[in-house]
Amino acid sequence: MSKIKERAGEVRTKIKLNDETHPFNPHTTTTRLKDNFIFLNAYENAFSPFRTYAVELILENGTPPGDYPLNGNPGNKIKLVYLPPNTNLLNHYADKFGNFHLTETATLERVIGSFDCVAISVNEEITAKANLDLGVVSFDQELRPSSTGILKGTLQDTSKANSENFVATQVVMEFVGGTGPNSFLQVIAKVKGAPEERQLHLHIPRARLGEHQLPITTNEDGTSALATLIYNGVHHATEGTINYQYDNVAQHFSGDLEFQANGGITFKDGKFDISGLIPPR
Repeated sequence: MSKIKERAGEVRTKIKLNDETHPFNPHTTTTRLKDNFIFLNAYENAFSPFRTYAVELILENGTPPGDYPLNGNPGNKIKLVYLPPNTNLLNHYADKFGNFHLTETATLERVIGSFDCVAISVNEEITAKANLDLGVVSFDQELRPSSTGILKGTLQDTSKANSENFVATQVVMEFVGGTGPNSFLQVIAKVKGAPEERQLHLHIPRARLGEHQLPITTNEDGTSALATLIYNGVHHATEGTINYQYDNVAQHFSGDLEFQANGGITFKDGKFDISGLIPPR
């Protein structure tokens, strides 16, 4: 069981793009350090249809409190990147106009601040602007809840000659989507120390937890599991299988899986063993 009852590590903002306004409220927020910059990555999985929103903040490690421009200057101490659902990583949005107010010195364990930003696509053929308003960052690693366990497997990318081991030991398991037909057991597994973001998100329909095998598809009608891989972008599994055992009393989830995802990605020889549910938000 998780020993921490508070939930922190959030990046909240109201995102406006084209005709959609979305209140961004991520299920997972993580940090990593690369070339003395903190990469803070926040992901939200939404349903009907299933989609993933991603916001990345890049802060120079040790940046002191103050106001910092979000204007697309490569030399800025703070930058913002937004990846809308179903968008190729090469078409991501980057900050163009805005401001970030940093309340405390930025560290890998703690980032506190607020922001407003207009972002544009790095693809000049995409002219729609994204507005990220009323942004609040309250990331505190010490207060973040966590489960325990491991999820591992082998990644094969058709664009690369060699396969890659995926070993995630930073895991979060919780129920999302309420108690209705869109209720899922969600597992988010992150590879610690990877030079680039590596995460696997699993969603098992709550009503199917008493079963022991499900197909992995893109359907969210409650008859199959969902798998989303964060690996040089967002990849949704199109076909596969998950075998599992779930013990509600012990809060224990274990099994094996394999799937194929868009972008020429294959995940095979997957195994997982996870304990501890995060309390509802």
